[in-house]
Amino acid sequence: MKKLTEKQLHNRLEKYYKKHFGECDTDEWFNNPAENKWKFMRDEKVYVLTCDVYTGEVEQKLGIKF
Repeated sequence: MKKLTEKQLHNRLEKYYKKHFGECDTDEWFNNPAENKWKFMRDEKVYVLTCDVYTGEVEQKLGIKF
């Protein structure tokens, strides 16, 4: 199975983010830990979105509350 390109991963993560969170100017973004991961904070909670590099499925994890 062929890996998705960096652009495809970005597009999948962006689509998931917009659909499930909506764009918010107050989100605090962290440096992406990997090309297939986005990490941001909203309402004092850290979220990590991970896109499977083969299937394109996005998984959401809730991190630490501040």
